[in-house]
Amino acid sequence: MTDRDSVYRLENMIEFDNTLVGGKRAGKRGRGVEGKRPILVAVETREKGVGFAAMHAVDSVSKVTVRQFIAKIP
Repeated sequence: MTDRDSVYRLENMIEFDNTLVGGKRAGKRGRGVEGKRPILVAVETREKGVGFAAMHAVDSVSKVTVRQFIAKIP
């Protein structure tokens, strides 16, 4: 069986961003909210829209976690 990630390689222009996942709650919003998990996202852009995407849940968004994520993108 082949490795699934080797089939879906991000190429050309790759856009990177992060988001928080964890549902809607009353009170504080944005970074620093308890109960939400940061997700790093990389998306391949093509002439006619987007291609493949890679996502990874992390404990915190830092220079180290971002560099590790980018290094793992196939």
